[in-house]
Amino acid sequence: MLKMTRRRLLATGLGGGVLLLVGSGLRWFASGYQLLPGEAALGLSVKELCVVRSLVEEMFFPASGALPSGMALGVHQRVDEEVWSQPQAMREDLQSAIQLG
Repeated sequence: MLKMTRRRLLATGLGGGVLLLVGSGLRWFASGYQLLPGEAALGLSVKELCVVRSLVEEMFFPASGALPSGMALGVHQRVDEEVWSQPQAMREDLQSAIQLG
């Protein structure tokens, strides 16, 4: 039977902590872009829709006085729907432009 010393116990605990840290770090990198509840990516990828959402939210359509924000109006979803409705060549061009942003 293996004798459990204090040093071995600490090394096992430290190794387990490092393993959890690496696993959670990999999970964070794998799921960096997440859709909000009620959103669906039709013509854009999840990453591209998140980029459009952040542009709408912060740069182009912030809430101003009595006017609602672009997020409340669903401008980002409308952009996704418009990209989806375009021919394939136009869709690829729009996706490339969004990836540059």
